[in-house]
Amino acid sequence: MTNTQPRAPSLSACLPSSGPSAAALAGHQFSFWTRAQLLLQDKQQQQQQQQKKKKQEQQQHQQLRRRVLRGGKRVGG
Repeated sequence: MTNTQPRAPSLSACLPSSGPSAAALAGHQFSFWTRAQLLLQDKQQQQQQQQKKKKQEQQQHQQLRRRVLRGGKRVGG
């Protein structure tokens, strides 16, 4: 994986002078890298959302506990 990264810019640099096969190859590489980046971003966003959900759940739980402590047995917990 590490040796393919430096090759990508040089490939796109020699695109105009070379044939369509190189262009197709570069396009494939480009789509691969962008897809990988998008997947990474999706993962990060999902993790952030999960963390937010956890925080919200914790807050709700604390609020419920406070309510139960305040209201006694009125709130079915």
